[in-house]
Amino acid sequence: MIHRNMLTKAFKTCCALLVGLLIQTNCYGQASELSVHDTRTVNDLPSAFQYKVRFDFKDRVVIGVPGTGAYSGMMTIAPWGDASGGKNHQLNFNDGGIFYRTGAHNVSSWEAWRKLLVEDVNGNVGIGTLSPQNRLQIVGGHSNTNMNFHYENPMPERNADLTLWASEPGLTYTGVGIGNNVYNSVEPVAGIQRISTVKGGSYMRLLEQEIRFNVVKLDGTDITSMAVDASGNVGVGTADTKGYKLAVAGNMVAESVKVKLQGAWPDYVFTSAYKVPTLQDTEKHIKEKGHLPGIPSASEVKANGVDLGDMNAKLLQKIEELTLHLIRQEKEIGALKELVKGEKISKSKENIIK
Repeated sequence: MIHRNMLTKAFKTCCALLVGLLIQTNCYGQASELSVHDTRTVNDLPSAFQYKVRFDFKDRVVIGVPGTGAYSGMMTIAPWGDASGGKNHQLNFNDGGIFYRTGAHNVSSWEAWRKLLVEDVNGNVGIGTLSPQNRLQIVGGHSNTNMNFHYENPMPERNADLTLWASEPGLTYTGVGIGNNVYNSVEPVAGIQRISTVKGGSYMRLLEQEIRFNVVKLDGTDITSMAVDASGNVGVGTADTKGYKLAVAGNMVAESVKVKLQGAWPDYVFTSAYKVPTLQDTEKHIKEKGHLPGIPSASEVKANGVDLGDMNAKLLQKIEELTLHLIRQEKEIGALKELVKGEKISKSKENIIK
């Protein structure tokens, strides 16, 4: 494919030459129409055309032009007799569209056909397809379905590139994506590569039942900053959420965190049915296990982590148990004080009597 403006300009130029030729022949009274030559079985080389504009009826397969239908009409413009006057130009009209190619006098073949981007009967434009289903549709292979929007600046670090792609060589067949300063590469290494190495980039990959957000650092390090899996779980700094709704690989800061438990809050400790463990039982468990009853050990926390809601509930349970022990001890201390006070009064009375 070539740029639409270039093709449009070439098409307008050819049309202008055609109109001019018709006007010229009419002015001289030589003809009111142009002849079309039936050269359907011939694919002439560029050097066969000199100083002429020619119209031919062609077998589409013979001249190797894309499109549809068995036959086509072709216009050739040869503005000069040798290579010093530039290339010769051909436009081919068939049921699949309008195609354009050029060829120099001193070469043995024409260059590749390129399609002019024109609307179909539905107002759609296609690149790589003869039957676009949308206003603009680009159809390519596994390795070349990319679209790039580029801003050029004299300072390379200020260039801007927005890339869209469908299918991902080296990664997936069905994934699509959008990126800043990255493109969907085939060589030298298949995958997502930076366009400019003087700056970093970022991209988003839309996969089957998964979304990935990546950041590319200035040194080229590619980091998965966030991922959403098929269950709607979100990973920050990791794509493996371990089944959690939110998994964060690294530190986290927040102004407020609210944990809403579905289980019971340990106010049951204050009910008459709850049996508060004795301090002797607690001491025995600590000596045997090395941690409080009902609280995970250091090795368990290292292996499995800590559930904030569950741990807060367990800690509150221990605080409530400790509170009950303190209340009981406070009562016992008060009773002992009264007992000691009573004994002191008795002794004082005895001393007075004596």
